[in-house]
Amino acid sequence: MTLGLLLTSVLLGMRHGIDWDHIAAISDLTSNSSSRRRGIALSGLYAGGHALVVFLLGANDQPLVHAARATNRTSPSRLRCL
Repeated sequence: MTLGLLLTSVLLGMRHGIDWDHIAAISDLTSNSSSRRRGIALSGLYAGGHALVVFLLGANDQPLVHAARATNRTSPSRLRCL
């Protein structure tokens, strides 16, 4: 993975993290909790679980990308945009 792709992924992930629906979910978790510590713990679990799902989906795509690139190299009739 190139440095540019990694940097782009991190920046888009950070931008995605401050979308209104994420802010609303974390706000709801913290405001409806019985204690401040519990609200912070629930918000941390939400953020960690969301990050894990996004990471697993991205990691799942890597073998597909490598297979497409390998096919693209061996067959000149394929598109060369991958």
